[in-house]
Amino acid sequence: MDQTIDSELQNFKESFRKRSNAALNTIENDLETRAQLLSRTLHRRWLPPLILGLSLSIGIFSGSWATMQYLASNIRNLMQEARSLDMEIDRQQQTLDILQERTGGINLSRGPNGTFITIPDGMTLDPNWKLNGGPAWRLSAD
Repeated sequence: MDQTIDSELQNFKESFRKRSNAALNTIENDLETRAQLLSRTLHRRWLPPLILGLSLSIGIFSGSWATMQYLASNIRNLMQEARSLDMEIDRQQQTLDILQERTGGINLSRGPNGTFITIPDGMTLDPNWKLNGGPAWRLSAD
């Protein structure tokens, strides 16, 4: 009897092992088939948009970076030009100040009736002078 039970248990064990191995193989095959199908689906449906999106992102980033570099370079050049023009304005103002000092504030002015010599307020002209053989007017304070 014990031998029969052992034999039955051994048969049951062997039968169970075969069935569970068959079920396990079926599950593994199904999982592998599903994984391949999922992989193909991802490659077909997700990979092209992903590559396109990455390419567009890189293109936009590169274009933005290049534009910023170009604009920064232009700003630096304009700032340098502005400094240069400020220095030139200062030099011209110094020249104008020297000319005003040397001419005593006398200006040549054009109007609708011709060209005139204008003198600063508080100054008068004395026409009874000669300089280098020609008539001259002497400025004097009132």
